[in-house]
Amino acid sequence: MIVQLLSAEGPSRFSELERQVEGASQKMLIHQLKKFKKDGIVTTTLYPQVSHG
Repeated sequence: MIVQLLSAEGPSRFSELERQVEGASQKMLIHQLKKFKKDGIVTTTLYPQVSHG
């Protein structure tokens, strides 16, 4: 299910994936995404935080 969400939606924030994957714990989602990253299925892009102050 997670792979389907990743391929259908394009780039997603972690919090967006968390909302879309019902019944999955945060720990399980993190573990699965790390495995996908290691296997070359997904990539991670870090963006600078923008302060709202």
